[in-house]
Amino acid sequence: MKEGNLVELIKSVRPRAALFTTYTLSLSFFETVILPALRQVGCQEIAILVDANEAVTSLAETNAYYAGRRYWVVPVTAPGGGVFHPKLTYLAGQESDVLTIGSGNLTLPGQSLQLETLDAVTSSDNPIVFGQFAEFANRLANEIEKSSIEGAKQLRIYEERARSIMKTNNANLTSFPESPFLIHTVDQVAISTILDLWRLIKTDARSLTVLSPFHAPDASPLYRLADELNLDNISIGLDPKTLIAPFEKKRLLTSHRLCYVTPKLDDEARCLHAKVFEITSDEGALVITGSINATHQSLETTKNIEVSLARWLPSPCFEWETVEPVNFESNTYEFKNHGANFAFLEALINTNGDIEGRVFGNDKIPESGMIYLLRNEIPLKGGPYQITINQNGAFKFGPIDELDTDGSLQLKLIAGEIEATCWLNIVQDLNSTDSERKDRQCVRNILRGDFKSDDVMDLIHIFSRAISYEYSSKTEISEAIQKNTSPSDVDSDRPFSYQQWQLSGHSNRNQGLLGIRYDDTLKAFIRYLNADAQAFVTPDHPSSHPSTSTPSFKNVSEKDSPQEKVDIEGLLRQLIGSIPKLLSEHPDVPNADILASVSAAHALKLMLTSTWQNENRLGPSLAWLDTYSRYPYAEIAKERLQSIALGIAMVTAGLAKQYHLDMPDSRIKESLLRFGFNPTDLSLVNELVLSSLNSEIFLRVDQKLKGIAKIIFSEVWAAQLVDDRLLHLVTASRNPDARLDPKDDALFPGVFSALKLSRPKAGKPFRDGVLTNGDLDGNRGGCPHCFERFDNPTKKYLRAQHAIICKKGFCGKVVFYLEDPTAAAQIKEALSHV
Repeated sequence: MKEGNLVELIKSVRPRAALFTTYTLSLSFFETVILPALRQVGCQEIAILVDANEAVTSLAETNAYYAGRRYWVVPVTAPGGGVFHPKLTYLAGQESDVLTIGSGNLTLPGQSLQLETLDAVTSSDNPIVFGQFAEFANRLANEIEKSSIEGAKQLRIYEERARSIMKTNNANLTSFPESPFLIHTVDQVAISTILDLWRLIKTDARSLTVLSPFHAPDASPLYRLADELNLDNISIGLDPKTLIAPFEKKRLLTSHRLCYVTPKLDDEARCLHAKVFEITSDEGALVITGSINATHQSLETTKNIEVSLARWLPSPCFEWETVEPVNFESNTYEFKNHGANFAFLEALINTNGDIEGRVFGNDKIPESGMIYLLRNEIPLKGGPYQITINQNGAFKFGPIDELDTDGSLQLKLIAGEIEATCWLNIVQDLNSTDSERKDRQCVRNILRGDFKSDDVMDLIHIFSRAISYEYSSKTEISEAIQKNTSPSDVDSDRPFSYQQWQLSGHSNRNQGLLGIRYDDTLKAFIRYLNADAQAFVTPDHPSSHPSTSTPSFKNVSEKDSPQEKVDIEGLLRQLIGSIPKLLSEHPDVPNADILASVSAAHALKLMLTSTWQNENRLGPSLAWLDTYSRYPYAEIAKERLQSIALGIAMVTAGLAKQYHLDMPDSRIKESLLRFGFNPTDLSLVNELVLSSLNSEIFLRVDQKLKGIAKIIFSEVWAAQLVDDRLLHLVTASRNPDARLDPKDDALFPGVFSALKLSRPKAGKPFRDGVLTNGDLDGNRGGCPHCFERFDNPTKKYLRAQHAIICKKGFCGKVVFYLEDPTAAAQIKEALSHV
């Protein structure tokens, strides 16, 4: 690949996910340079694995804003006791994955101010290297999973991805030199792998050139490498800016001749930090670049975790010129020594609001401690938290209070004399897109009772987008099935989720209601609807710090100008109107119960706040019961809706009784039966009703009405079904002496009188006006007497009432709609009597 740095690579590859490993880390550099490039191309899943010591150092950057929120910060200790030193980047691209192996850390010097090496391989051109990466990730994950749980998880995620690219087992040494080879030091020293690769070349070495910022003071690892290659001469690369040889001159042996070279560079103003091993022969050159230094620990042990890439090239890729050093100064790395009271720490807040973490790096694991959550070194309210720690250092507690997660958070543990701090990774933020984070914030604001019109608009748009998304997805799949073709990936433009990638290898995100927990979103909607109710509930448990603001809704936010007033009620009506359209065509969509519950909450509010003093007041709830009981939901959705349906049914019946309105008991009973509610033990129903009414959706229902609703079920359940009452009315209309039951007249207004006027006569054709299943579907459906079509509201009313009087022209005749074939036959028989 021609791209010369990470930013150019990111722009070219356009990754959906990215993993970085680094020794040192500058969060300010990452958030200023790398993160914007990733977000610009739509990369959502980002993780940084960093040496645990350097992760502690990065805590000083308290101005970091996105650590743990837009990208994971995961501390890793080298299992061999050295340093975690690889500089890898795995970019999961749209068309091809890219793996980079470099010498530069995720810092400004490592990516800009120093001269580094950066090699990149693509999955399309070098799939074998991805198989080798998978082996590296697997072995390292096995080694670190007892200390860094999240580090092991992230490695296994990308291991699975890499294995999906390289499915064969041909990822060993035998693939070299035809394919590059990934050298790592998880379980084998680097010098042994380098020599194994050279033996595969089957040729004699001519020269050895080593460029490294760190060397053993006596150059002994290079002497041993040269001996194995049968070489007497070694070329040592120097920084052209200093020309200082990195050795103690008096400790150098005379058995090998050391000569000194510098790389020919266009830019000699930057310090050299690259690591290069170059072995040449008459046939080509073995070039190794990456993180491996020329020290004993890096080259000849497995203490460090190092990664470099070896390539066999027709000719060397570097040009060197001979120089004389101006001085000799040993340059060895000084390892940090921590006191007995030091420990490493990793922690996250999971999607349930629990804090999980692990203490490691100290032989003495405390049994308990105090946890503090910090923002800019200032503790957040709600803490500290007392925790217990198990023998392997793991702890878990919560759920904790709702957090204001603006800016990065740190977690501090104090356990006796041990103190440890780490970046806090917030999983829900890390797994969300920017728009989902914005949506979740509006849900939080409403749940806290401190919200404005902008939050309500965002909440309504959440549901509207969910409906549009589900509808378009279902429609595309249905059309594909009809055409006998494969549906396209309807989630193709959704952000990438590695949590599902682990399971499926290459699937896309399908979070509920666009990334937000279903119950929180519905609860927020109910809180908004009930914001003007007197008995507003307190914020969600567990919260010891409820909002001190007055839970109220402002139609215009403080930022709105008078010209920018938004028609919230108009948006709400559009939302409520779109739900039946979706469910009538696709009742099995995920979250059908959530969408139906949204409509139920709205209908209940309309009924309870209505100013009507007659039966019209019951209309919204009766319409909801009739409409939403007719959809063939998935079984789990129907079960969830039964509780809400029972509550609404009893509140509706209770309101009719309280205001002395005609009791719609037959219609209510029929709707409950369609919802699948048919209890065998009626003595338990009152408890079920009470449980239903305790739901937050019934917040507006006062105690008096709840008292009536709790005990009215037996009266409703004893009612005749609508079809039975209609049959009784039709039969009575054919009896000159029969009198109309006032309840039947209220249920079927005007029908009895109209039937009296349209009796069949002997010897003349008679139209009974009975419609059955399917007669009102689609564009069909109209009066069988005058043949005028019914509009949708009339069809809806006819389905609910079972009998209406046609208002078209001068028709005035009765039209019946009966879903039960037996009831339809009985009505026809009764109507035919002369």
